[in-house]
Amino acid sequence: MKVIDLLNKIAHGEEVPEKIKVGNIIYIYENWEHFYYTDNEAREDLLVRGKDYSTNDFLNWNVELIEDEPIDIDNIEELELIGTNFIDMDKNELKSNINKNRINLNKLVQAVKQLNKEIKSIKDSNI
Repeated sequence: MKVIDLLNKIAHGEEVPEKIKVGNIIYIYENWEHFYYTDNEAREDLLVRGKDYSTNDFLNWNVELIEDEPIDIDNIEELELIGTNFIDMDKNELKSNINKNRINLNKLVQAVKQLNKEIKSIKDSNI
């Protein structure tokens, strides 16, 4: 698949892969905001990365689809309460805590989607 194919799917409201790899960078699709971002603190948008290349080159980049590995639900950490006084918190501590909670929330979302696929598969096999 090429970037242009992916963008067309998004533009037409079609289903798109949740994880892709472009070059050596993995991107995750954000359903609420409809864009691909790197799963790190920078959350770099795929389209922003493409701005440094010619349009033709960018649109023709190869996109590798990545299958999600099954998530071990028992190993997802509980979310930490940050507290109510953000002013007194160290900036790096706050960023770290927010990032850790975001990662755990993403794992929970993936686990729910994984379970949903399993349920659909069971229902389909019973038909």
